[in-house]
Amino acid sequence: MRWKQRKPITPFNSYDNTYSKLAKIHGIDNIDQFLNPLSNVICDSYLLKNIDALARRIILAIKNREPITISGDPD
Repeated sequence: MRWKQRKPITPFNSYDNTYSKLAKIHGIDNIDQFLNPLSNVICDSYLLKNIDALARRIILAIKNREPITISGDPD
């Protein structure tokens, strides 16, 4: 396997820690704002299609002690 080194979208500073560098590789300028967004920036999760059915299924899995895997697609 060949590794590909990604170039940061936002340039690194000399005082950046590992988390800041990883965020800048993905174009995140302010990691604190990204990890703790203001309430006016977050969309309502109930606007997602079938969210009620998903919530019921997760609750059922927890009650039945079933393993739960959560995955996502960044697009």
